[in-house]
Amino acid sequence: MSAADDLDTDLGLVRDFLVEHYRDEPSDDRAATRALDRFNENPPRTARIALAFRRVIDAELPEGDLQRLAFSCTGRDLLTDDDARAYLEHVFEANLFDLAIDDIED
Repeated sequence: MSAADDLDTDLGLVRDFLVEHYRDEPSDDRAATRALDRFNENPPRTARIALAFRRVIDAELPEGDLQRLAFSCTGRDLLTDDDARAYLEHVFEANLFDLAIDDIED
């Protein structure tokens, strides 16, 4: 699998997570709480999503791609890639994805 394929897979995981938990929920806190309720249901899946978020946040994407992804999947008023990256960082932290990654590395 190429790096582009890996990034496409990561983008798909992030997209699916945001749509499932954030698109129809106007409160970020409630969205994170509901997602966290499922955190331990499938630890390998949670870890894959966590790693996907980290890679997407760190990726050098074409201008506008990150903003379009975050806006279309959440409906949040994110006007720039920097806004979208900061929002994805917020989602990463609110969902304790760092703990899922730590579990992989242990």
